[in-house]
Amino acid sequence: MAELAQLEERLREVEALNAVVDPPETPFTSKYKARKILEDCKASLQPLLEAEATRPLALQKQAYLDYLLGVNFIECEETGAGEEHLKRAQPVLEERPQENGATLQLLYNQLGILWSGRGDLDQALGFLDQAGQAYAALAALAASQGSAPSGAVEHQYTLTLFYKAQVYGYKVPPSCPAHRFPGSPVAHGPDPEDKAASARCIEVTLGRQLKSGQYVPNEWVNNALGLAGFHLERHQWAKAARVLSECQEIIASGAGVEDATRANMALTMGRYHLTRLEVERDHKWTRELQRQREAKERGVDPQTISLAEGPCLTPPALPAPLARAPARPAPAAASDATPSPQAAPQAAPQAAPQAPAVPADGAAPTATAPAPAPAPGVPESRAPRHLLSEGLLAADEADEQPPEGARAVGIFKEAQRHLDAALQYYKLDGFVTDHVAILQDVSSLHRLFAAFDPDTGNKCKLHKRRLNLLEPLVGILNPSAFWGLLRTLRFELGEVYLEMET
Repeated sequence: MAELAQLEERLREVEALNAVVDPPETPFTSKYKARKILEDCKASLQPLLEAEATRPLALQKQAYLDYLLGVNFIECEETGAGEEHLKRAQPVLEERPQENGATLQLLYNQLGILWSGRGDLDQALGFLDQAGQAYAALAALAASQGSAPSGAVEHQYTLTLFYKAQVYGYKVPPSCPAHRFPGSPVAHGPDPEDKAASARCIEVTLGRQLKSGQYVPNEWVNNALGLAGFHLERHQWAKAARVLSECQEIIASGAGVEDATRANMALTMGRYHLTRLEVERDHKWTRELQRQREAKERGVDPQTISLAEGPCLTPPALPAPLARAPARPAPAAASDATPSPQAAPQAAPQAAPQAPAVPADGAAPTATAPAPAPAPGVPESRAPRHLLSEGLLAADEADEQPPEGARAVGIFKEAQRHLDAALQYYKLDGFVTDHVAILQDVSSLHRLFAAFDPDTGNKCKLHKRRLNLLEPLVGILNPSAFWGLLRTLRFELGEVYLEMET
C-alpha cells in the first residue's frame, strides 16, 4: 500500500533525526522534529483504521508508532506522556507476540528503566522479567526454525540483564530500618540474595559481551573489577581469579584502557594477593594449633610433631586467559534510541561513581551499559568462552576449594608489586583517601608476612616499615578535613607498637 510505503520512508527520517546530537543549549530540537513526523504518521493511518480490511494491520502500525512516541517523550524528559504512549502500545503489541517480539523487548526495557528511575524497583523488575520472557520466546521460535536470534535481539537481552543487575543492586530489604528511618546509621545495603542476583546478571552480561566482541575495554574492565571484588568478598577465589585474568588480558592488549582503570586493576590485584597471604597465614596458624594439640595429647615437645601438609585453601594464582573475540568499541551516539525494533533504549539512570556491577549501600546503580549490537555485516566472533559465561555461577562449588598455591614470599612480592603500581597513580596530592587506604593495605601486607618469620628481630623490622609508612601521614593530613582518617591511622599505629612490644 502507498500509505505504508510512505510510512517506512518517514520512519527513516525519524531515525536520522534521532542520530543527531543537538547542542546543549537546545538539546531536544531534533527530537521535537522527529516527534512531529511520528504524530503526522499516526494521523495518516486514520483511513486505514476505518477500513475493515486494513484495520488489524493499521492497529499494529499505530501501536509501533505509539512505542516510538513514548521513547521520544522519555528522551525529552517528559516521562508521564512517554509512559502513556508505551502503555497504549503494550496491549496491542502483545496480541501478536511472535510478530512483535523484538519491539516488546524494547518496550519492556523502557518501562523497566522508567520505573527504576521512579524508585519502584519491584515494578521495574516485573517489566524486565517480561523482557526476558520475550527474548526466550524469540529464541525458542528461532530454534524451531533452525536458526538463532538476531544480533539485535541478543543485544537487547544483554541490556535486560544489565538493567536487572542495576535494580537488584539498588534494592533495600523491606525490613530495613532505612524504609522507616532514612537517616538510620544501621547498614542497609542490598539484601545478600539481591546482591548475588545482581552479580549473576553482571557476570552473564560481561560473558555475553566477550562472546560477541561488543564491549568498550575500559568500561568492561571497570565493571569486571567490581565483580571480582564481590567474589573476593564471598571468598570465591576461583571465580575472582577468572575475572581478573580476563581483565589482565584486555589491559595487556592496550585497547583504550585509561590510566585510572589500570591503577584500579593494580589495586584489585594487590588486594587479591593480600587475601591470598591472609589465607596462607590462617592455614599456618591452624596447623600450629593442630601441632600443639597433638603434642599435648602425647605429652611431647610440639617441635617433634611432624604433620602432613594437607590441603591449603590459598587462593590460586590467576589462570591463563583463553582466546576471545576482539573488542569493537561502540560509536559515540550508540545510546540514543532509534525508531527501529533493533534500537537500544536509553541508558539507565545513574548516580555518583562507585565500584561497578555491585552498587554501594543506598547508592543508585552505576555500572556502565553494554556496547550496542553489531552493525550489519560484522563477522561473527569466535567460539564462546567458558571463563565468563551463563553457566559460571551455577558451577560446582568444589571449584571454590583451590589447590595449594605459592608460598608466602612469592605472594608477598606479588602483592607489593601491584600495590606499588597503584600508588604511582593514587598519589597523596589529589587522592588523599585512596592513597592512605593503599598504604594501609601495604601495612597489612607487612603485618601478615611477619607471621611467617620466626625471628623476632625480623618481625620488628617489618613492623618498623609499617611505622615508616603511616607515621608521616599523621603530621601531613589536615585534622579539620581528615579527622576520621587520622583516628584510623593513630589506632593502627598503636597496634603496631603493641605488636612490636609483644
